[in-house]
Amino acid sequence: MKKRLKCGALALTLVLALGLLAGCGPATTGGGDEDPGSAPEETPQSETELLSGKHHVQIAVQDYGTITLELDADAAPVTVTNFVNLAQAGFYDGLTFHRIVPGFVIQGGDPAGNGTGGSDETIVGEFSANGHENPISHVRGTISMARSQDYDSAS
Repeated sequence: MKKRLKCGALALTLVLALGLLAGCGPATTGGGDEDPGSAPEETPQSETELLSGKHHVQIAVQDYGTITLELDADAAPVTVTNFVNLAQAGFYDGLTFHRIVPGFVIQGGDPAGNGTGGSDETIVGEFSANGHENPISHVRGTISMARSQDYDSAS
């Protein structure tokens, strides 16, 4: 149980970077009727088919282990759909945490391992400064997707 809580804490901001955040969903909200160990959800058939509800994904972090994340597509449907698709495709598996700031952030999800890259596709940032209402607060246990100064560059 402690390892699972520690995993949740380390998943605090798995793909958080530059202090510019586009939220995926709080891992601390609980709820949902799915078991994190259950079979993965179906991948949307097209880019326009967005997920809704709670989704659980697992990623295998090199030199750490497997982390299970709960994502809330009702709060950030574009971000969660993108994250679920990447996780199910194995994009994050085997990557490392390339930035660790104790008590603040861990950062991963970059194939280059240095914070300069991400997936080839970018998505719109789902946050108020970009015209999207988003109920997510970046508190302990929250994950986010990194982006550049361009609001629509999360990957």
